Amino acid sequence: MLSKYNVLFDREGKHLLYNSLSNSFVELSDEMSDALRNMIERNEVDPNADKDLLDMLRQIKAIDVDDEYEIRKVKFHVMNGRFDKTRLSVTINPTLACNFACPYCFEKDKPQVFMTDDTEQAIVDFVGRHNGMKHLSVTWFGGEPLLGFERIKSLTRRFLEMGISYSAGMITNGYLITEEMAKSFEALKINSVQITIDGMRERHDSRRCLKNGGPTFDRIIESLKLLSEHAPKTRVTVRINVDENNHTDYPALKTYLADLGLRNVFLSPGFTSDTTGTGYDCIFDKMKRHQFYVDMVRLHGYDTKPFFPMNPRSECAVRNSASCVIGPEGELYKCWNDVGNPEKVYGNLKDGISDQNLLMDYLTEADPLENEECRECLLFPVCNGGCPYDRIQRLQQGRPENDCPIMKSGIEDYLWLHYNCLKQHAGSGKESSEH
Repeated sequence: MLSKYNVLFDREGKHLLYNSLSNSFVELSDEMSDALRNMIERNEVDPNADKDLLDMLRQIKAIDVDDEYEIRKVKFHVMNGRFDKTRLSVTINPTLACNFACPYCFEKDKPQVFMTDDTEQAIVDFVGRHNGMKHLSVTWFGGEPLLGFERIKSLTRRFLEMGISYSAGMITNGYLITEEMAKSFEALKINSVQITIDGMRERHDSRRCLKNGGPTFDRIIESLKLLSEHAPKTRVTVRINVDENNHTDYPALKTYLADLGLRNVFLSPGFTSDTTGTGYDCIFDKMKRHQFYVDMVRLHGYDTKPFFPMNPRSECAVRNSASCVIGPEGELYKCWNDVGNPEKVYGNLKDGISDQNLLMDYLTEADPLENEECRECLLFPVCNGGCPYDRIQRLQQGRPENDCPIMKSGIEDYLWLHYNCLKQHAGSGKESSEH
């Protein structure tokens, strides 16, 4: 009657309990900890234990719970999301052209094509065929999508004319944003924007330069100011691709952006994978990622979202049958990583599906729900299984397909860091986003 998804541990005189079924994390008194440990040793619930303790343990699903039933509910939630037809999620690439020459880009040397009116019409027809859809979510991607900004405006206008619930986001390098563009984001329903800045000025300009080698940092900063002033409801995430060469720039860039006073701009670390096979040294393995997060907390007092499972078991859109990536010529992909690669095209808007096997690979291959190690893992109820692209690649290459979260290797250490972060926030009077 005790859940196998409990972690009870002591650290520096504190007694802490985590349960992954409810994703709850609590601090226990000495008496509560002793009582629970006695129950764990006997592997049975003591009905004579303190009522408040028993009520709390039941509430967080630590006791009197059928683990297998709870896991079936998790599986149902995941499967229901995979076949949800009420939300259509589409990534649209107006062009594969780009004005940058980033060395780690997986889209280098792709055809510099732009979307035509015929393809735009095919996209509108494609969306219109989805009966039962209640919401359309579009991500503008590229290449650099702002090179095709007129196409973005045209397609958005036609989507809105359909009278459907609609929202959009954008992945852009940020260089081309003008005041006029920023002012139009609200009308275009662009609620979120991701822009990459790979460190402070000198380092960023050495990594994310124009095709002619020109600098981009200052121009991007001006774009952030424009978005803050003219699109304040748009959440702007500044991604920094953290690696051996620039990880020390992260706190400096965080301070720099904070000093600008841009209320809707937030910095987030990112980690790239070597999808190109070039071996470019921008890769951080899991242990280095772990140390980076630890340093950011201990040295700079940053939040510890990476140390606590914040995801309520949601999956990448790759697994969803009502999700796709549309290239500028109407070609269909399942993953952003495949854009521009003809071997990864599973169909097109005109003729439909041409490679059913490829499509099925993305929808069903290397499924964490079918993986024995995943099902037995403490974090199974809260883990999204990692990147499906990476899992499938590893499986097809004969390597272990698991893409486990960093915290799996030391769950107690991560929870302890999270606990201390919560205490620091409480002591400083800051409002924390942590649970």
